[in-house]
Amino acid sequence: MRQAALYMRMSTDKQDNSIASQERVLKDYADKNRYKIVDSYVDEGISGRAAEKRPAFMRMIDDSGKELFDVVLVYDSSRFARNLEESIVYKSVLKRNGVALISITEPTLDDDSALITDAMLGALNEMYSRKLSRAVKRGMVDGAMKGKFQTPPPFGYAKENRKLVILPDEAKTVQMIFSFFTERPSWHSVAVQLNDLGIGKRKAYGWYSRDVKRMLLNPVYIGKLNYDGNVYNGEHDPIIDFETWETVQSIIQNKPKGRTRPPSTYKHWLSGIMRCAYCGGRMNHSYENVNNKLNAYYRCSKGANGCCKYKNCLGIKKLEAAVKQALEMVVKDDNLAEYAHFTKRKEVNELDALNTALNKIRVKLERHKAAYSSGVDSLEEYRENKEKCTQDEKSILEKIAYVTDERITGEKIGSLKKSAKNLIDILFHSDQSIEQKSNAIKSVIDKIVIDKYNATFDFYYFL
Repeated sequence: MRQAALYMRMSTDKQDNSIASQERVLKDYADKNRYKIVDSYVDEGISGRAAEKRPAFMRMIDDSGKELFDVVLVYDSSRFARNLEESIVYKSVLKRNGVALISITEPTLDDDSALITDAMLGALNEMYSRKLSRAVKRGMVDGAMKGKFQTPPPFGYAKENRKLVILPDEAKTVQMIFSFFTERPSWHSVAVQLNDLGIGKRKAYGWYSRDVKRMLLNPVYIGKLNYDGNVYNGEHDPIIDFETWETVQSIIQNKPKGRTRPPSTYKHWLSGIMRCAYCGGRMNHSYENVNNKLNAYYRCSKGANGCCKYKNCLGIKKLEAAVKQALEMVVKDDNLAEYAHFTKRKEVNELDALNTALNKIRVKLERHKAAYSSGVDSLEEYRENKEKCTQDEKSILEKIAYVTDERITGEKIGSLKKSAKNLIDILFHSDQSIEQKSNAIKSVIDKIVIDKYNATFDFYYFL
């Protein structure tokens, strides 16, 4: 009996073919054709136009190379993709991995006919998706121009008959937030004040800086609607007067760029430089209650929000000991240049941008390969595309090499040793404030990457 995986998708537009309906007919087809279903992949409420935005789809593509199943069953080709390029690319990936794709509501053809039919169906699906998208967007714009609010109501309002109505208690909080910000223009400070006062949100957790920023920039509170970058007059009553709104917007426009949370608000001097080894996310200071005793630790912020599957966390005492040990090694070890990680101060953001660009080029090259292997591109077209990608890749690699120049002089190492020695005295042998210690460690260490499960700490030092 052949092993089969089911892939089901339903986008945000209203459809007759719900996930439950697709699953029922797919299972019925599998039973009749003697397929054993070993897994199901479901993307619900997600458009089929961009594969990267469909997590279950991308997981299914990855699993196809692990010999977990022989066939992928879909209700129709539009469930698989509504983008012609991606339809061809990912069908080619499945084929290369020895996995067949069967659309149970469309005819099965031989290889030559299937190639033509796939291209036609892919083009039709993409055309339909674009037409539907334009129609939906046009309807949304028309609604916004008429003052209709078409998304869930923001804090301070409820929705009745597609019209926003003010919730008095929440409206008072909105007015308080605008007032707090005019007194002290910091997203973080306003969030702290709200949490200290015990003012709740609609959800259980407290206020964050991003919540405050989003609210202060939302023109809904002066009776406007913001849709697709355009502002329209709304039908609802404002919560904030126009003068207050103008004052807050002027403050925001003249607000210095950079971190919204000053070091003076940190609970520990390691805040701001800890990173998760698995997702690259920040590790935030937190507490847990063990036997009526609060234990402080750092945990992955993305893991706490469910975006990182590794629950990467570590107690502060262990981290402090690791920092001290690392700095002492910097001071004593003359072979530091052979194993330590270094970061050039001014190019950190540039390096991130270059690595992102490099990954995009390599993905594009893989797609050109798949297009050629499936017969969509000719050999000449593939060569041209490959040459351009190779040249772009070479150019970016040269820039990365320049930014990450690893030539480390004895003078640089000597300077780092002195800085590390001074930092040990500040962190562990002085009574300086958390803010002073935070500024001191950030002048020497760019980031510390934590891997709890392998018990490793990677320190990246500034040169």
